[in-house]
Amino acid sequence: MNYATDAANNDFQGWLSRLQGLGQNELAATQGAATGNAGINSNLASLGTTGASLLANAGANKAGVATGQGSALSNLASQYYGGLAGIDTGEGGALANNTIGANNSINAADMNLAPQIGKTYGDEAAADLAGWKNTVGLGLNLASLAAGGAGGLGSAASAAVPSSAFMQNKWGW
Repeated sequence: MNYATDAANNDFQGWLSRLQGLGQNELAATQGAATGNAGINSNLASLGTTGASLLANAGANKAGVATGQGSALSNLASQYYGGLAGIDTGEGGALANNTIGANNSINAADMNLAPQIGKTYGDEAAADLAGWKNTVGLGLNLASLAAGGAGGLGSAASAAVPSSAFMQNKWGW
């Protein structure tokens, strides 16, 4: 039994010796894999940080573009509506000037027409006076004829008829 025990013990000790080399190799392989995985994970973390930084920069750039766009649109609206206000102001001034010009033309036409209307009334008054003079003259002549012939009243008849100097006024009618 000794032989069998010694043989088994020797075989077991040899087997253990051979296993010790295998454990170191496996441990080294596991350590290498762990180191490699740590490097890969570190690289992935760096890529995630870089990606987040890129997204943050893109967001900031988009905000800058949107701000510039808003500013440009604001300037366009200001120029457009400012131009419309200028057009409306110019239109109002032009309409006011046209109205003033039209009123001045109407006043000038009225002022040219007023003397002619006045002259028409003056001509009518002169015609009425001339008609009255003729009527009075006719009446006096008829009275003179009735009184006994031509020239019966003489100077009294001619004194009753207004003279042309009496009929003239400062306007010439």
